[in-house]
Amino acid sequence: MAILVPAALVDDRVQLPAPIYQVRTRYLPARPTAVVRAEVRPASVTHWLIRAHAQVRDVLSGAGVSATGPPFARFIADDEAGDRPRVEAGYQVAVAIGELGDVVTSGLPAGTVAVTRHEGPHESLDAAYAALDGWLSGHGFIEAGPHWEVYLTDGRDGTNPARWRTDVIVPYG
Repeated sequence: MAILVPAALVDDRVQLPAPIYQVRTRYLPARPTAVVRAEVRPASVTHWLIRAHAQVRDVLSGAGVSATGPPFARFIADDEAGDRPRVEAGYQVAVAIGELGDVVTSGLPAGTVAVTRHEGPHESLDAAYAALDGWLSGHGFIEAGPHWEVYLTDGRDGTNPARWRTDVIVPYG
């Protein structure tokens, strides 16, 4: 759980404590997803995700398909230059949808994962990844595939970014 301080109490002279993250492990079954894919510059990811999630929601709605969970983004790999990660963004669905234009079937893999919850704006998610990396290395594990983020709350509902909640999920072995 992150330590949150109301933005009104923060100014340039106050040093906030580092967030504290609880890492949980669990086994997740494989789940089908409906996604759009792109190579996205890190500075553009947030804006691209907003559009990608809206696109998938619209396509699913038009096809009469319901999402079975909140929006997510899965970070597949970096390109050779390392500056445009491949990202797929969308929703879990009950059954594979095939192709509906740019929206395609993908899936989240089965396996053991480490999970932590980040509370705050997406720009500070690096702290959650650092906590997961430290936990994995401290327990002698390594990542076993692409990680993903599940956006439990975000700006779509008008909440203050300090109150956003994101689960960061890393498969390991």
